[in-house]
Amino acid sequence: MPKRSEALIVLRRRSRLRILLYLAMATLPGLGAHASVANQQTEAQVPKGAGSMTENQLIEALRDLDPNQQPALDALVQKVVLSSRALPRAAVAHLDDPNRKVSDNALSVVTEIGELATVPLLEAHEPPSPYDRVARMTLVVDGQLELREQIVTHLKKMLDDKAAVAYNRTLPAEQEPPPSRVCDEAYVLLRRLLNSSEGEDEQLANTRFFLRLPEHRKDAEISKARVGKPWTKLTEGEE
Repeated sequence: MPKRSEALIVLRRRSRLRILLYLAMATLPGLGAHASVANQQTEAQVPKGAGSMTENQLIEALRDLDPNQQPALDALVQKVVLSSRALPRAAVAHLDDPNRKVSDNALSVVTEIGELATVPLLEAHEPPSPYDRVARMTLVVDGQLELREQIVTHLKKMLDDKAAVAYNRTLPAEQEPPPSRVCDEAYVLLRRLLNSSEGEDEQLANTRFFLRLPEHRKDAEISKARVGKPWTKLTEGEE
């Protein structure tokens, strides 16, 4: 079995082959028939001036903002979101540009920016061509798989960190949380990310059970996660 990173490389190569086919098919009669109208519709969705916020303006706003002023904080968050997605959204908007050079370059950009294109692609109009719809969702899934691989790699490094986690208690807790380490919390996050067979209630129960285990039992479960063994159904007492 290839390693996960190798599998992602193969997947991305396959996706690029699909995109090359996408470009080739775009020249066929009929596929670009709605390009001009669709481009106008998509461009209308792009907020004007969304990319105008600079890094210095953001830092200044962070310094001046009162954390207790929720409406002002909400407005800042919205502006940051719009600013951060402005360029990817503009690239996606020009996938249907009637100028073939512009649309080809837009597709290349969207393909290479990975997960940055995810939300703009999902928010964009649905193209009339079935092939286009599949090709765009392929880009979305590829970006998410690459991002998940990065997250998994980072979490697996955290599995070696046995430093104690000091919880910030802003509200009185009914029950004292069990002692926890960075590696314990990384295990919980990794399990949430990768164990899709658990429902929300089962996931919560297994998390609580795991965090209350003695350290040697938690270390055993962490060792399984590190090498990709099946997840233990902790609440059933399986090993």
